[in-house]
Amino acid sequence: MTRRCTLFVALLCSVLTAPVGATQIWMFSVPLEPNQQRQAVVDAPEMFAPSAPLTLTRAGGSIAGRLVDAHGAPLAHAQVALAALDTNARLPLTDRVFSGMVPANAVTAVVGLRADTEGSCVCDGRATATVGTIHYRETTTGRKQDVRPGPLVIPGGGDVSTAAIHALQLTPGHPYAPNLRQFPVTAGAPFTLDVAMRATANAATAGYATIVFLDANGKGTRIFLWFTPSRRDLGTVVTDGAGRFSAALPGDVAYAGGEVRATYAGSTTARSAAARLALAGTADDDPATHAKPLVWLGARGDFKDALESDALWSSVDTQWRDAARHAGIVQFSTQFMKAVPDDLLATIVRHLHEKHMALGIESLAQNGFHEPACGQGVEGYGGPDEPNLIVDKLLRAGGRLDYVGMDEPMTFGHYYDGPHACKSSIRNVAQRVSVIINVYRAAFPNVVVGDTEAFPAISSQPGWANDWAAWSVAFHEATGTPLAFLHLDFNWGDPRLRDRAAIIALARSTAAVARANGQEVGMIVNGTGGPNTDAGWMQQARDHADAIVASGIHPDELAFTSWDKSPARMLPESDPTALLSIVDYWFLHAR
Repeated sequence: MTRRCTLFVALLCSVLTAPVGATQIWMFSVPLEPNQQRQAVVDAPEMFAPSAPLTLTRAGGSIAGRLVDAHGAPLAHAQVALAALDTNARLPLTDRVFSGMVPANAVTAVVGLRADTEGSCVCDGRATATVGTIHYRETTTGRKQDVRPGPLVIPGGGDVSTAAIHALQLTPGHPYAPNLRQFPVTAGAPFTLDVAMRATANAATAGYATIVFLDANGKGTRIFLWFTPSRRDLGTVVTDGAGRFSAALPGDVAYAGGEVRATYAGSTTARSAAARLALAGTADDDPATHAKPLVWLGARGDFKDALESDALWSSVDTQWRDAARHAGIVQFSTQFMKAVPDDLLATIVRHLHEKHMALGIESLAQNGFHEPACGQGVEGYGGPDEPNLIVDKLLRAGGRLDYVGMDEPMTFGHYYDGPHACKSSIRNVAQRVSVIINVYRAAFPNVVVGDTEAFPAISSQPGWANDWAAWSVAFHEATGTPLAFLHLDFNWGDPRLRDRAAIIALARSTAAVARANGQEVGMIVNGTGGPNTDAGWMQQARDHADAIVASGIHPDELAFTSWDKSPARMLPESDPTALLSIVDYWFLHAR
């Protein structure tokens, strides 16, 4: 704490004597770069001074409290304001806004981010802050700039390859100071600077978003928007005759933990008072504990509908009790994530949290919007606007992306030679997927990324094992993260998989290649597809499960899903024609 206390001692003394809950704007000197003025307007981190006459407790889904005067007598009919502070940075991003006048001599402005440098200090241990697009607006001239905070993932790719939301890992001794963009401004014009963000409590002095106005000689004036926890107004309650009050605690606030704060402004007969209550919450920064192997469920039909409804979710709880013990990840398609309304996504996120299940997506991972133009209508191609949209929706819903499974980039990016084929080199496939994957990684740095590929389509290509080794290296170099897993998507109807011996041989050879390159092996367990009945499809899936077990590859991950019309239902697990029954079959019989 030494660095922070030395830097901010005057500020702290002032804040501790200020009314609790007030947002303070301060003027003070900070170390700046050469040629910059040393006075800066700062939206200072909010501090808190507790007060004894006001108490807060939690009772289940509610919070309660009592307000008394200095002699312990109840204060009746008093208004108490309640607010939640997201000290764990688990709720959606909220706006930080500054309004002012462009300096009279300013010609241009530079927008950037700073952490552990230039007046900031990561002094309270590792912290996190998530920053959205930074918006500059001149209210009279119409001039504006929207500056995305994420890193460029292809050199020279421009804004199209920039993440709209960036999660920063703030570490002591690791300064971070990118200048994101410089642009012209209008001297003397009124302006606003706003950015959506969230941050942990210990990030309060660790960093900030900044705009530096520069004159013709490069001398500047800087404005700061500090990384501070988001604050949500929970309304005002009125005490009863005994000075007591209560209020419902929003479910997402309770889940996220953090703090609830209560303030009483005071009156002519009673002094002001304040209290705060730490919420334990149920969120966990550590990865969910899963049974091994990891089990992925592809949400569809009745299961997806149940996820979107509190009543349905409760009613189906007994219908998949055994399968739920093994399932660790629920996966959704890119198309579903783009279309799902915010309120339904928030419900889904909450239900997955309740079951301690991770959220994964099947990603259209290849960027089709760089030269050479190709990939239109080809499976697995998309653009960076899709992951930016999905990231934004997830954060608004209070969710986190845990896993990304890429949709066959090698199959359709490198080997496919049909209409609109790119026939990209392996290095170019890696560059294309880095555009998409690094948007996800900018917002969710710990996301696990793997690959789903079609077999025997690519394993029948000459030299595919060497290609896979080259792909594994190129992907790591382009994205900065290793390829974590390979999910084997067997085309069970392919004549080359006509019998169990062929299935066993392919499973062994492909698993060996994946493991030789450091990837976990996942197996998609499903039916053959085509015209079928639910019973027929499920019997095929059980036969395929038996063949996988007979191969002895011992998959690290299992995916249970269907892209066919069959089976029509996922639930209940007790029905052998429902998809989730295959999960129980695997763990009770097949393995």
